[in-house]
This record gives sequence, C-alpha cells and structure tokens, in this order.
Amino acid sequence: MTMGKRTAVLFLLMLITSSIRCLQSEANAGIAVGSEQVLRPYDRECLLSLRRRAAPEPGLLDYVPEELLKRPRKRGRRGGIKHRLRRRCNTPPLPSILFSNVRSLRNKVEELRLNTRILNEYR
Repeated sequence: MTMGKRTAVLFLLMLITSSIRCLQSEANAGIAVGSEQVLRPYDRECLLSLRRRAAPEPGLLDYVPEELLKRPRKRGRRGGIKHRLRRRCNTPPLPSILFSNVRSLRNKVEELRLNTRILNEYR
C-alpha cells in the first residue's frame, strides 16, 4: 500500500468521525432553510480539532477493504500529444491528401478540416 493512499484514507476517516462528533455536539444549532436542507455552523474549536488529528490511531487501516487499497493497473500506451510525436520520431505528420486517390479527394478534404479543427497535431 502506498503512502499517498494511506494518507488519503486516514484523512477521510478522520474527517468523517470528527464531523459526526461535531454534529452530535451541536445538534440543536441548525438553521432550517426550506423544509429539506439544514445548515450547521461550526465553532472554531471544532474546526481546529480536525486539523490537530494528524497522527493515525494504530490498527485504523485494518477495517479498510483490500479493494480500496489496491492501486489500479495501468493498461495500454502512454498518452499525450508530446509522447505521440516523440514516438513518431523522424516521420513528420503529413496530411493524408498527399497519399490519396483523386476520386476520394472530397472525403480527404473533409477529414483534413476535421483534423485541423480537433487535433492539436495538425494546428
């Protein structure tokens, strides 16, 4: 398990537990807006207590399932325009009109217009 995921999981768990504690302590301090939404003001001590809890409790990650702690497997090639151009190396991006049949010229012009509008490689 990587340190970044562990830190993120710990932060979320601490945020949830401390927000539940703050809501329980200030149950009567809600302001009703309409009939559904309730806004609760937090005092300074409650917000500072969220920041102070930086050290995780031992055994806190034992309850987190392994599926959440696994890093997703990367598949395929690396993306990006810079990487694609580096992969092509010395072959310049030539428009497809140079290698076309005269009968399919209209389709090639439409394709070139579309590529110049969408792809950064053609701009």
